[in-house]
Amino acid sequence: ISDKETVVKKNPQINGYLNFINKINQHWGYGMFATYVKSEFSNYDTRLSLIPKVEYDVFKYRDFNSQRLVISYGLGVQYNNYKDTTIFYKTEETLLLHDAAIIGSFTKPWGNINVGAFYNSYLHDLAKYSLSFSGAVNWNIFKGFKFAVGGSYDITHNLIQLSKDGATRDEVLLQQKQLDSQYCYFFGVGI
Repeated sequence: ISDKETVVKKNPQINGYLNFINKINQHWGYGMFATYVKSEFSNYDTRLSLIPKVEYDVFKYRDFNSQRLVISYGLGVQYNNYKDTTIFYKTEETLLLHDAAIIGSFTKPWGNINVGAFYNSYLHDLAKYSLSFSGAVNWNIFKGFKFAVGGSYDITHNLIQLSKDGATRDEVLLQQKQLDSQYCYFFGVGI
């Protein structure tokens, strides 16, 4: 790229999520998780998923805003319509998948702690899975001033949507196409 060239990066993306849980009693609930994704970067022209879920909260639901330790499991279906042919020579497919999660959140006068572990895989090939861990702590140092630290680590073995054409050097540099990566991590500190 020379000094006279202008590079414009466009990466249109739409993400929509709906998570609804209906409580049965003080610990159990059931519901639905639905997603819609359209992403050039991830090679999805359309990705739709519908996952019925059941969850159990170790603490009572009445304490949900101050403390929760939720274990959930879902089993559902995902429809993928790909922008480009995938590394598995697919242009569209419908797959069964399942997921599980453990999420903890505790709010105290001094701040809050949030942690989670998340797993999902396709049922036709359990080796195609992802496993994620995340956590954050926020401290109320004094009124109007907070300190936060958090991060996540993801193990990814389910990138079935990757384009068989790969990515050019420019697409990599401009983050236009997703590459095969088996892990991802993030760490952040804020005030």
